[in-house]
Amino acid sequence: MKPFESFLGQKLEKYVAYRQSLGFSLHPMTSHLRSFDRYLAMRNTEPTVLQPWFFLELRADLKLESRSINRILSTTRMFFHYLVRQGVYTANPVKDIPLLPENEIIPFIFSEKQVDFLLKAVLNSIRKNL
Repeated sequence: MKPFESFLGQKLEKYVAYRQSLGFSLHPMTSHLRSFDRYLAMRNTEPTVLQPWFFLELRADLKLESRSINRILSTTRMFFHYLVRQGVYTANPVKDIPLLPENEIIPFIFSEKQVDFLLKAVLNSIRKNL
């Protein structure tokens, strides 16, 4: 596994090992953590306590779909929750960072008339079998 590069690299690796020991899948989580790690390294962030404004900037700077940004933020939030439990941070700086609205595609399959027809057919079938 390629090592993390930011000042939180060792803590990220310990977190991944911890989650693996619990039996969680590593693929989506490590991908999200690597995005966070790359952003830290790109910004040349010094070893310091990260503030919520940093994560608002992260959210704005990532050039991804809302769904992907939300997954990165959620995974990062879990990581910082782990750091709080470990005593590294006193509070989770990602805790109150809101997720972006996601574009959900709702498939349109049946018209209202078709749904009514199907419901009536099911009800008639049930009545016949009673």
